Amino acid sequence: LPKLGMQGASLQSSERQGRHVTASQMLPEGSVIVECDAFAWCVLDSFKKRVCDHCLNTCVRCTEKCRECDQVWYCSVVCSQAALALHAKVCEARKRLAVMKISSHVSSLVGMAASIVQNRGALATYPEFLDLVGFPSLMEEDDVKEMHKALSALHLPCEAKEVLAFISRIECNGFGVSLREHECL
Repeated sequence: LPKLGMQGASLQSSERQGRHVTASQMLPEGSVIVECDAFAWCVLDSFKKRVCDHCLNTCVRCTEKCRECDQVWYCSVVCSQAALALHAKVCEARKRLAVMKISSHVSSLVGMAASIVQNRGALATYPEFLDLVGFPSLMEEDDVKEMHKALSALHLPCEAKEVLAFISRIECNGFGVSLREHECL
């Protein structure tokens, strides 16, 4: 769960806004407000040779890659070996996504969803994630078609509708990879 890093900030939850932080006073610029471990991550295709898929550190050029899927890169042998158990569960899915004719945006979202489903089990077992607000109806129609195509090819152990709702939470809550200080914003 998130840890609040400042006095004057509190974690709130409402049906309309989902889970959010509220400040009761002015916070200094650059303040760390919330800290938490990443629930999941997926390095975007455009960064995959420059961001380690395990520790998320940036590299001039990552030197180790998965020889099976050719889709994830690591900054060292140590990270490659540390990631092996989790990556093995999604390696085949990453390989299938790489050859599909879908946008890199959709590929990244579906890759992250596949990672969570395969490595963490049923999505319903993560209530703190399900507290986040998502709006599947606001997703681009073409993106949703591509997502359905990708999800049907991946054979994930849950319904596509459930994964699309999950992807909507990612989109609506501004998840992403930050190269600055290797932190999730």
